[in-house]
Amino acid sequence: MNRAWFLALVLAVTAVGCSSDGAEPERARPVAVQYPEVEVPKDRDEGTVVKALRALNPCVLFDPTAIGFPAGTTPEPPEAHKCAISKGAGDSRFIVDVDDRFDRIQKYNAASLVLNGATAYLTSGPGVGQCQVAIPATFEVAVTIVGRDGPRSQGDLCASVKAAGEVAVGKLGALVFRSEPDVALIGACVDFPFGMTCQPSTAVPVPIGPEAAFAAAAGDARVACEITRDAFGVFSSGFAPVLGSRVGEPLRCYLVESSHTVVIEVAVYYDSDLTDGTHTAGGLGTTVAGRPATIASTKEQRRLCLLPVPGSKIGLMCVVAYFLPGRGVAAAYEVDSSKAPELDRAVADVVAKRFS
Repeated sequence: MNRAWFLALVLAVTAVGCSSDGAEPERARPVAVQYPEVEVPKDRDEGTVVKALRALNPCVLFDPTAIGFPAGTTPEPPEAHKCAISKGAGDSRFIVDVDDRFDRIQKYNAASLVLNGATAYLTSGPGVGQCQVAIPATFEVAVTIVGRDGPRSQGDLCASVKAAGEVAVGKLGALVFRSEPDVALIGACVDFPFGMTCQPSTAVPVPIGPEAAFAAAAGDARVACEITRDAFGVFSSGFAPVLGSRVGEPLRCYLVESSHTVVIEVAVYYDSDLTDGTHTAGGLGTTVAGRPATIASTKEQRRLCLLPVPGSKIGLMCVVAYFLPGRGVAAAYEVDSSKAPELDRAVADVVAKRFS
C-alpha cells in the first residue's frame, strides 16, 4: 500500500471520530415532524335529537314482562323526561331517562355492549345506583335505564336492565346510534383515557444505532411507539399504539388496550437528564440494563426514567405504566398493579434491543 495514501486514510478516519479540540462528537439531533391530520367523526345535532327524545312519553319504553314484572304492572306517572316502574315497596325499581348526560369519560369507564343492534354501555355499582345501561343518542346525550335492588328483589339486576334496554332500543329506532361512531375519536383512540387529542400511530422506520434511534424518537413519537410497541406483552396482549396529548402537552406515544386496565406512556426528552425533577420527581436512583435510571411507584402507576444511550449523561426516556380499574365497575377505585415491577424488565429488553 502507498505509505502517503495510508497516512491520509488514518487522518481522515481520526477526523471523523473526534473534533480537532478533543471534544465529544456532536450528538444526532431530533427532527420535528408534522403528523398527518386525521378526520374525526362528527356529532349529530344535539338540539334536534334532544327535542325528539323529550317529545317521547318515556314510560312507553318499558315492557314490564322484559324485566320480570307482571304484564299489567303500571309505570309511575312520568316526571319531566323520566319514568319509573316497580312492583311495589321493597322491590326492584327501574328508571328510564330519555335525556341524560353520558360523556366520553363515562363511555371509557363503562363496559361496551350491543343491545338490539345499538351501541350501549353498562356500569354497575353504587356510583350509578346499582346497575345502569346507557344508549347514546349523541356524543354527550344518552337514554339511560337504571335499576336499583330493594330488600325483596330477586334475580340478576343487570340482566333485567339489559333486557329493558333491548326493548327501549327497539322503540327508539334511529334516535340512537347503531353502526355510527358515538365519540369524536377514531381507531384505538377510543381506548385513550387522557383527553380528546389523539390519533392512531402509523409504522415508521427506526434508525440503526442508539444515538440515531434516540434522536429520531425524540423528534417523532411514532418512532417511540415502534421502539416499544412489542415490549409490554406481560401487561396485555392487545396493545395498540396511539399518539395522544394531555392539555398543553405535545403528542406522545401511548400503548392502549380495550379492557382499560393499563396504559403505557413513552416519552423521550432530548435535552433532559436524571436531575430534571419535572420528569423524575420522587424517583429513586438505580440502574436498568446497566443504564442510570430512576423509578417512582405508587398503587396506580410506575414511572421509570433512564438514559438509554450508552455513555450519555443527557437524553432521557421515561416509560410510565398507569393501572386502571377496568370497564364497567362504578364501585370504589380499585386497581391491580401487582405486575408493576415487570415494567423494569420490559424497559431493559427495549434497551438491549434498540440501544446497545
